[in-house]
Amino acid sequence: MEQKCAPRRSLRLLAIASATLAIVSMLATVIIVPLVYNHVQHLQSVMNSEVDFCKTRSRDMWREMVTVQSVSGGIPARTARRTRRDNYGAQPIAANPPSSAAGSCCTCQVGPPGPPGPP
Repeated sequence: MEQKCAPRRSLRLLAIASATLAIVSMLATVIIVPLVYNHVQHLQSVMNSEVDFCKTRSRDMWREMVTVQSVSGGIPARTARRTRRDNYGAQPIAANPPSSAAGSCCTCQVGPPGPPGPP
């Protein structure tokens, strides 16, 4: 009689262990996946703002170079330099400062861009 109960007890223990493992893994997934997603989204936002800052600083440097060159009447800019400067959208310094996030509402890229600013 006890020989027939031994396989049942081992299978019962195995079923309990597998159910416990499934519940623990499900809870870990429900908790860990949103945390990882939030962390990755935060990193992406930080990197986007850093890239925008770098582009803005580079554009400002090009603007200063254009302004100094136009004031001093120095050597005309070479074609390659002009092309690189145009890629960053550098023009002579205007009264309005450039917007840091051109064409987007925020660095997370969620939602449509807002209305255009004043001219």
